[in-house]
Amino acid sequence: MKEVLKTVLPLVFALRCFAADDAVVCRNYHSIPVQLASGQSASINGELCATEDELLDGSTVQFLIHGATYNHTYWDFGTAGGTEYSYARDVAAHGFATFATDLPGSGTSSHPPSDELTVQTVADVVHQIVERLRDGSIAGVPFGKVIIVGHSLGSTVVWQEAISYGDVDGMIVTGAAHSLTARFGQLAQTDFYPAAKDPKFAGSSLDSGYLTTVPNTRAALFYSEPNADPAVIRQDEARKDVVPGALLATGAPLALSTASLAIHVPVLTILGSNSPGRTAPICSQPALSVILSI
Repeated sequence: MKEVLKTVLPLVFALRCFAADDAVVCRNYHSIPVQLASGQSASINGELCATEDELLDGSTVQFLIHGATYNHTYWDFGTAGGTEYSYARDVAAHGFATFATDLPGSGTSSHPPSDELTVQTVADVVHQIVERLRDGSIAGVPFGKVIIVGHSLGSTVVWQEAISYGDVDGMIVTGAAHSLTARFGQLAQTDFYPAAKDPKFAGSSLDSGYLTTVPNTRAALFYSEPNADPAVIRQDEARKDVVPGALLATGAPLALSTASLAIHVPVLTILGSNSPGRTAPICSQPALSVILSI
């Protein structure tokens, strides 16, 4: 229990906006080699945020997995409306190094054929990065513990990785539970379309299985507008990314299954009160599960 609280409590405090701390330095790592299930080579990019003491200590890193149509900058959002938002930097300022990655098919990581990027394939890539965080081949620091953190669709990747490999020391699941509201299904049917049709991704050569959000729909999809900063929504819209349709198609059913009962590490689930995936979380894992609804 003591070890669980040491992990959970700083995370709760870190939910506020980032308070600047000059001791935290963020470094980008490019072209980390991985293998896809097809045998094809790919490369993954990410950002490590840590203080010098955290790198010297190397005890724990939080591995951050973004959601659909985002990339690693979801966790290090920057300044909008005069406020700086960064989970990655704030957690590092409170004692835990963070590593946020662009999943395959997102950001500046490889974009293989979209139909190859199922939740199982992406979880295997995440597993490869977990191994590299442990052996020190990414940042020269072999981290003793890896806490994997997911948001929304990224949470299904986190579930799948932990179910398949059991190689992490704890999990934080945000924006996802084991039931999807009717609202989510309705919006998903109307507010996603092939990225190739979007002005932002025109000429990108992405195949038709890569999806993004229809312009000016992110406010309804991802925010409770009365409680959201319009400057954040505008910046989110400008920075939107793509998601492989195969990841959506295979990740969503996992949320509706009981497969996560195979997870045997401490789990913290954080759900917004208006999240479309917030109802009926399964919390009967043998390890301690904590559900925080905000």
